[in-house]
Amino acid sequence: MSLNGTTSLASHAGATALLQVTDLAVSFPAGDGGDLRIVDGISLALEKGKTLGLVGESGCGKSITALALLGLVPAPGRITGGQILFGGTDLRQLPETRMRALRGNRIAMIFQEPATALNPVFTIGAQIAEAYRLHNVASRHEARARAIRLLERVGIPGAAQRFDAYPHQLSGGMRQRCMIAMALICTPEILIADEPTTALDTTIQAQILELILDIQDEFGMAILFISHNLATVSAVADDILVMYAGRAAEQAPSDILVSAPNHPYTRGLLQTLPSGARRGEKLPSLPGSVGPEDLALAGCRFQGRCDLADDKCHGAIPPPVQIAPGHISACFRAGER
Repeated sequence: MSLNGTTSLASHAGATALLQVTDLAVSFPAGDGGDLRIVDGISLALEKGKTLGLVGESGCGKSITALALLGLVPAPGRITGGQILFGGTDLRQLPETRMRALRGNRIAMIFQEPATALNPVFTIGAQIAEAYRLHNVASRHEARARAIRLLERVGIPGAAQRFDAYPHQLSGGMRQRCMIAMALICTPEILIADEPTTALDTTIQAQILELILDIQDEFGMAILFISHNLATVSAVADDILVMYAGRAAEQAPSDILVSAPNHPYTRGLLQTLPSGARRGEKLPSLPGSVGPEDLALAGCRFQGRCDLADDKCHGAIPPPVQIAPGHISACFRAGER
């Protein structure tokens, strides 16, 4: 049993959730003719004005989860299970024409690399304005004016002039701000931010995070914030879901997850973070990495990197255990300290 259904944080949101995902599964073909479940039984809920952090190392399935929500899983992958409810409608049942009307309009996404997400042969203004005209009846003049207002709102200096700039003429931070403007141009109800600060220096990262939170307060959006950096996520998220090799390892309110982590993987991630208490010391690392071999394991997928693993972990999938209200851990040693 995975962290889903009535035992996950998704159930705590109840009828207030804008987006309710239950038992999502995404599979890719394996070399032996079978399938590998890259995402295996993930459940989550997004509420208006709240931020859910999705955390895990590269290869844990975070980005594939986000793409699945928008029906954009790259071939040959496919969604093989689960329900994605948005406003009471199961998005898995919608035809592609209706999904296109929803993407970038009611649910928008900021992608990891603005340098590749932005088309290099069109100006940034043209791309942002086109995103607006795609979902609204508006003249080019109206779309341009709205795009310039959004560029100003996200902190682009000389927005009217920058409208006609090409992506290569802007810094990484400016390109990311343009991506945020494009995502916001239709005032979405849900914003998916996939590693929005990864390629930026520390100062620009802080500015982008502050911008995203300010805009959330202004528009009342729900945000799914995806990152490998637990420190970054804990600074912006109300609740955090920790993923490992496609499965949910632990879910909890942000402050509880950081102060009282339960799952060995969550503890390992926290131990790698810098702190004042370890100033001048070499930071510990989490041995190993997430690999395709983890997806084929019969039991807990973290078993190969866990010092606490025993025979039970090798033979069975650990069930979710409620540690406290809203705090759930998928570990046979859940509740132990």
